[in-house]
Amino acid sequence: WELHCALQSKDKGTGKGKGKGKGKGNKGKVKLSIALPPSQRAAFVAGVADRFNAAPDALARIDTAKSRAGLKSDENAIREAVLNGAGGFEALNEQVRKHLHSWYKEAAPAMAMAKKEAAAKTDNDDGTALYELATALMVQREYDAALTALKQCLALRVAKLGEKHLEVSRVWSMMGGLLNEMGEFDQALEAHQQALNNSVAMFGEENPAAALCYMGMATVYNERCEYKKVLQMRQRALQIYLATLGERDPFTAAAYSEVGDAHRHLREYDKAMQMHNKALKIQLDVLGEQKPELAITYMSMGHLYDEKGNLSKALQMFKKALKIRLAVFGEEHVYTAYCYYCMGTAYERLGEYDKALELLERALQIQRATQGEQHADTAKTFFYMGQTLEDLEEDDKALLMFERALQIQLATIGEHPDTACSYNSIGNIYDSKGDYDKALQ
Repeated sequence: WELHCALQSKDKGTGKGKGKGKGKGNKGKVKLSIALPPSQRAAFVAGVADRFNAAPDALARIDTAKSRAGLKSDENAIREAVLNGAGGFEALNEQVRKHLHSWYKEAAPAMAMAKKEAAAKTDNDDGTALYELATALMVQREYDAALTALKQCLALRVAKLGEKHLEVSRVWSMMGGLLNEMGEFDQALEAHQQALNNSVAMFGEENPAAALCYMGMATVYNERCEYKKVLQMRQRALQIYLATLGERDPFTAAAYSEVGDAHRHLREYDKAMQMHNKALKIQLDVLGEQKPELAITYMSMGHLYDEKGNLSKALQMFKKALKIRLAVFGEEHVYTAYCYYCMGTAYERLGEYDKALELLERALQIQRATQGEQHADTAKTFFYMGQTLEDLEEDDKALLMFERALQIQLATIGEHPDTACSYNSIGNIYDSKGDYDKALQ
C-alpha cells in the first residue's frame, strides 16, 4: 500500500496540487522499510548459501495482487485503488520487486558478515559462516572479497575436516565457479579438478557429485571456446547421470541439453537437435510446462535454429523461453534480459532494426541493474547495438557502442574471440570513414 502511494505521488507530483500526495513537497517521499525478524536471520543466511540465486528468483515472483488485508473491506478498497492507479498491479509489482531486491543485496552480506564475526569467537567455527559470506558477496558481485572468504573457509575446513571431505569439495566447486566468473579460467579448472579428485576419492567415479564437477569444467572450457573439451566433459556427466539417476530425471534432461549445445558449437546440428528433443521430452513429462528448465532448452533450440538460418523458428523458441522466465523470474532478471538480447540479435539479422534496438536496449537496462556495466554479457549487448546502428548507417553511434563493448571485454575476458570481433568492427567503421591508419590498427 505504501508503494502504491509512492507511485501515485510520483505521477501526480506536478507541483500544482494542494492535496496530500499531490503537491510538489510530497513527490516520491513515501518510503518502504523492510525488516527481517532476528529469529529468521540465521535461516535466511543459510538459505542464501545453499542456493544463492534462490532468494532473488523468489523475490522476482512476488505478486502483490495475491496480497491479503486483515479486513476484507480494506482489501477491496486497496485493490480498487491500485487497479485505478497508474500501471495497476503490474507497476506495483515492479516497484515491490525492485525494493526487495535492493534490500536483499544489502542485507545478505551484512547478516553473513555478522554471523562470520560471531563464529570466529567460538571454538567450533567450521567455516560455514565464511561460506555463507562468500555466497552473499557473490550476489553483490564483490568477487575479490568473495574469493578471500572462500580461501579462508577452505583453509579452515581442511584443517578441521581433512582434504577428502564433502564440505571441502563444495568449497572447491564454488571457487571454480567464482574464478570462472572472474575470467581466471586456468585457476577455475584447477579448482574444479580438485573438487572432482575429492569426489572420486570419496564416492568413486560414478556419482552425481562428480558429474557436477565435469559440468563445472565444461563451463570453463566453453568460456575458452574449447568446444571439443566441452563436449567431452558434458558427455561424461551425462553418462554418470544415466547410470546413477536414470533417464527420467531433471539432471539427466539438463545434461542432454548441455550436450546438445556442445554439438551446436561444433556445427553438428542434427546431433544437437536430437539431444535437445530428448531433454525437452523428459522435462515436459517430469516437470511440466512452466518450469525454468524448459526455458533453458527452448533457448538452446532457438540458438540452434538461429545458426541454421531459420530465424523465424528461432524467435518462436526465444519467445517461449521469455514467457516462462517472465512468469518465473519477472522482468528484472538476468535470464529475462538474455531472452531480450537473443530476440534482438535475431531481429537484427532479419533486418528489423528498430525492433532489434528496442529489445537490445531493454536487455541492456536489465543487465546494468542486475549484473553491472562491467560484465561480459553487457559487452555483448553493447556490441550488437553497435552492429544494429551500423546497419542503420549511424556509424558514429555504432562506434561508441563497439568501443564500449571493447573496453568492457578487455577488463573482463581479455584476449578472446569476442574481443577480436569488437576490434574488427571498430576497424570497419574507421575504414568506412576513410581513416585507414586507425582501421589498420
